[in-house]
Formats: sequence, C-alpha cells, structure tokens
Amino acid sequence: MNSFVVIKADNVFKNTSFCLLTSFIVFMENQFSLNDGIYHVSNLGACSWFEFARFIFLESGYDPSLVKPVSTKEYGAISERPKFSIMSNEALINEGIKPLRP
Repeated sequence: MNSFVVIKADNVFKNTSFCLLTSFIVFMENQFSLNDGIYHVSNLGACSWFEFARFIFLESGYDPSLVKPVSTKEYGAISERPKFSIMSNEALINEGIKPLRP
C-alpha cells in the first residue's frame, strides 16, 4: 500500500466553488437581466489537478508532500483528457459582471 497519493500534474483546469456558484446564481436571478446566450461561470485562476490536490490536503490538515505529481502517461488513464480545459468568463465580463474570486 502506498503512503502517498499520485495525481496528474499536466492537466490544467479552473475550479468552481459550489457555494460561490450558488450565491452567484441567486444574485444574478435577482439583480440582472442578461442577453440570451451561454455563460460560463468559474472562479478566476487556474491550477493543475496536482496543485488542487495539494491545496485540499493542506486545507484538510494533511501533509501536502504526500501528494506526488505524475504525467498523464505515467498515471495510465484509460481515457485522455485535454491538457488545458479552461473556459472563458468573457461573456459575463462583456455584460459588466465580475467573475467569481479565485
């Protein structure tokens, strides 16, 4: 049994906080009338799954050095994910709305 966790370090994404997203939706419903369209809502900033896992360990009181980085190839994932899967908040910004905090 490993005494560490291996996490892919070569995939970058944006995390979206459920609590912030819920508050944002309620705020938007009560305050704004948006143009028709598709709006992507996510927190600002980006990180790898490895960085995200280390943050979770740290915030949970665990030693983040227990998280070890590996490449997608080393990880041996069955399906391939995009290396960079960040969507833009541009539609919101164009409406004059600030994206969620990092």
